[in-house]
Amino acid sequence: AYRRQRQMCIRDRAKADINTIHRMLNTTPLLQNLSLNSMLKRSDSKTDSVDQLKELCSFLSNMEIYNTEKVSSKFITPIDVRKLHRLVVGKCGSVSKGFLNTLAGRIRPEVFRSLELSRLPSLSDSRLALLLKHTPLLASISIEYCKELGSGTYRNIAENCRQLTSLRLIGSEFEHTPPPNAEESAALVTLMENCTELSIIELCRLSSVNDTVMRTVFQGLQKLNTLSIQSVSYTHLTLPTIC
Repeated sequence: AYRRQRQMCIRDRAKADINTIHRMLNTTPLLQNLSLNSMLKRSDSKTDSVDQLKELCSFLSNMEIYNTEKVSSKFITPIDVRKLHRLVVGKCGSVSKGFLNTLAGRIRPEVFRSLELSRLPSLSDSRLALLLKHTPLLASISIEYCKELGSGTYRNIAENCRQLTSLRLIGSEFEHTPPPNAEESAALVTLMENCTELSIIELCRLSSVNDTVMRTVFQGLQKLNTLSIQSVSYTHLTLPTIC
């Protein structure tokens, strides 16, 4: 029965370290959807090491990782991600450079289309760029409450993800929007100018949303059909001047 299983959701298993997860995945070769919550603890055990397990989950198309101290290369190395379509990473202490490098080198750009990142306090622009440089056909990206991601990421999306159709950016977790940031505004304008296929945009709690950004959105994105703007600073956003 396990060998025919196509979905797996594992959560709150205190003793389930990376090696344990790999052994479980080794019994489900047809797995397509994998969700891990509060998992991936380190292990000193050498049993079933990544050198012994190769190409797990050859049909995996959807992977979600939540509430993990560190998302490392040791976890992703034996997993076959050539059919991975969607990746979600949320509420994790850190996402290692090795994880992103390994993922970037093995995904298929024509297959990998959706990326969702949420509450990753240590993920930086330069680190995320390791992955974005290999996703030219990415269709959807969502970045929520990742305080270290800003202008660098916007520019990387603009340069590498020009087929993007859906963009969701949610900024500060705090009640008040931070002061305007000219560098981020300029980077966001570049993103809107380059990603002309955008049809869905959600911008929330971003200090970078100003008149110039909105003018670019309304005048340059001919395929836009859904726009949501929430909790931006209206002291520097005047809709009548751009509509």
